[in-house]
Amino acid sequence: MKAPVDEMLVTDIAGHVAVVMTDLVTAADVLVRLGFARQSGRWERAIADDNDRQALVAALVDLDALFSAGRDWSPQALVEYYREIGVLRSGYRSVSWRGPGRYVIERHGYGA
Repeated sequence: MKAPVDEMLVTDIAGHVAVVMTDLVTAADVLVRLGFARQSGRWERAIADDNDRQALVAALVDLDALFSAGRDWSPQALVEYYREIGVLRSGYRSVSWRGPGRYVIERHGYGA
């Protein structure tokens, strides 16, 4: 999977650890403030509980991060669920892969 360039990509957020991948140098300070630590080419942060997860999702949406689409509880599916139950009201962006190095970025909930 080739990640989009100049983006912040959330690859996991449904479990006990949030994972963000990015090549943006400017993202480091923001991610550190959110509690992330650099681990082997990616950023990781423990998630205490669902309230913590909801706050983290909202912060990443505010940063215009991309949420990876996929099966089961993908980051995109979790954000969509939070929108459905009213926890999150703002629009967000997702990315899905169509093949090696081929991806599509979509905007959700931004209105017409």
